[in-house]
Amino acid sequence: MTSIVSTSQSKSIKLFNEILSILKETEDKNWLDWVVEQIKKLEKVFAIGERKDQLAVIQETRTYLLGGQGSFSDLCLCKENGHNVKDKDEGKINKRFSSLTNKLYVELGQLKFVLENYSEGQN
Repeated sequence: MTSIVSTSQSKSIKLFNEILSILKETEDKNWLDWVVEQIKKLEKVFAIGERKDQLAVIQETRTYLLGGQGSFSDLCLCKENGHNVKDKDEGKINKRFSSLTNKLYVELGQLKFVLENYSEGQN
């Protein structure tokens, strides 16, 4: 199980860093700090946290990502929202952003499942 968890943790951090890159590129002012904080939380809890703490951070992150109205998934990267993005690039960048967000949600869900359903000694 350790290798599955480690791989999933790495994928999650990589996806979050790709999202962070888009937010920096578009000069987002609302969610940038949250993403940085979540990356730090995930890295810390993956490194030293107990399973219950890992599950709590994963669930918190998943709720903010796609948890309904006012969640991260509501973010539209466009000039009207104060982002540094050209009109012609809005569709492409939002599609990429949405895809990364959805992939991260799924990856964290898979990680949550593994942590909930497999004991430490299993592979």
